[in-house]
Formats: sequence, C-alpha cells, structure tokens
Amino acid sequence: MDRLRAQSGGVLRLREIAALLCLRQHGGMTPGDAARALGLSAASATRCISRLEQFGLVQGRTHASDLRKVVYRLTNRGENVAFECVRACGPVFENLVVRQYAAFNYAVREAGKTAGGTLGPTAGWVLVALCASDCPQPVKAIQRGTALAQSRVSMSLATLRKRGLVELRGECIDARQNMYSLTDLGRETAAVMLAALVRTN
Repeated sequence: MDRLRAQSGGVLRLREIAALLCLRQHGGMTPGDAARALGLSAASATRCISRLEQFGLVQGRTHASDLRKVVYRLTNRGENVAFECVRACGPVFENLVVRQYAAFNYAVREAGKTAGGTLGPTAGWVLVALCASDCPQPVKAIQRGTALAQSRVSMSLATLRKRGLVELRGECIDARQNMYSLTDLGRETAAVMLAALVRTN
C-alpha cells in the first residue's frame, strides 16, 4: 500500500488508486460503472473520481449516446501515474487491487449487517487489524497494521466502541497508549467479514 501511494506521489488514497487502475483497465467509465466495479456507493465513487480530476489524473466527457452521463478517462498524467503503479507492483497486482478492493467493500457491507448498521472501509480495516491479534492493541499498533492515518484509526475506534464492537482495556492519560480489543460482537462481525472475503475469492 505504501509503495502504491509513493508511486502516486503520496497524495492518493487506496480507493483512488483502485479507481485509477480500474479506469486504466476499462478505458472509460461513468461514476456508476466505477461504483459497481469497485463495490462503492455512487456518492463515494463520484467523490473519488472528483478527487482524481482535481489532481489532473482523469478528465470527464459527455457520454456519446446519453447526454446526462459523463464518461471519465485517464489523462496523460493519469496514464503515467497508473503505469508507474503497475510497473512498481506488477500487472498481477493491478488486477488484485481492483478485484480485492471490490471484495473488501462487499465484505464490510456484509459485516455491517451483523453489527446492526453500516460499516465503512476504515472500520473494516480496524476490525481486521484487531482480529489478527489475540492481545489488546494500542492505537499506534492498529495504525501500523492498517497503514491508515492515526486520526482516522482513533475516530474509527471511538465509533466502533460506541457500537459495542471494540472495548477499551485500561484508559491512560495519553490516549495513544489506550489498549483496544474486540468484544464478542466485534469478533462475530470480523468473522462475518472474513468469511465474506473468502467467498468472493
């Protein structure tokens, strides 16, 4: 993940890299097409493509037969960034990123049903990181395991705690030292998510 981000100039999120590689594979896509291919909501796909457009990596043109739709294609700069990502990680990895990103989003949605609501991808990564260890983990260890910003991990932990999926084990003065572990519901939710991932592969 860090390697992909480095190839993209360090400014793109994994979702945006997956969208960039997906556009590279398909030539041109509407936000709706990208949403279906990556397992995103239409709003998330639109935000993702807008961000790629801000960086000059994609450009939209009105659909040839449906003037209400916009088809996005990679710009020359977008082609170069996508090529560098693929060159650094290999063409097999390109397919894996696109396919696995969609599979992970599906798995997070399935897990959300167990948790009694929706879960976002960040929450999914945090659950996976906690599931991988039998011991309570500090925020920093979870952050390293997910490669997400520490602030996002902390916000996600607070949300998961309110929903009864994680519990705090001994509160410290320095919040970064707090230890977190999965509750029974958290373990059940993580198990559903991992089972859904296995089914899609």
